[in-house]
Amino acid sequence: MTKTTFQIVEASEIVEVRTRILRPGQWPLPEHYPQDHLSSTYHFSAKYEGQTIGVATFMVNSLPKDISESVVAKSEKTTCLQLRGMGVLEPFQRQGIGGKIIRFATQLFCEEHCDPQTTLIWFNAREHAIAFYQKLGFQTSGDFFDVPKIGAHKIMWSVLRDVS
Repeated sequence: MTKTTFQIVEASEIVEVRTRILRPGQWPLPEHYPQDHLSSTYHFSAKYEGQTIGVATFMVNSLPKDISESVVAKSEKTTCLQLRGMGVLEPFQRQGIGGKIIRFATQLFCEEHCDPQTTLIWFNAREHAIAFYQKLGFQTSGDFFDVPKIGAHKIMWSVLRDVS
């Protein structure tokens, strides 16, 4: 059995899987983000036997206004990363791959670009994924909000040093 590998990749290598995971039934809607090709955006994949089975995108992006000022006050020189397009294909879910992608990505990103003590990660989590992210050390902020055709989301965040 082949080991799962984790790597940094180009946006073009993850768009198909990202769309299949995050927009099922809406295929072939291209799941591109406006920031996909910025130098401050990084794409990560998990591969099993050469097949991309999980994806995540991290980009430098300011905090949304919904995150309280008390969160920002925890660090005077905060770098803010937004996680977008996180997902693992269904046959590979609940095997720890999602958490490994996040740990791999944050470690690799911070080796080059940030301090884990002052870097804050935030994202919009789907309601059904909140427990997954809480196990990794993320906290919720604010109320649920609806994303049309997708469902309820809540903002989540963590200082990088607290992600486990």
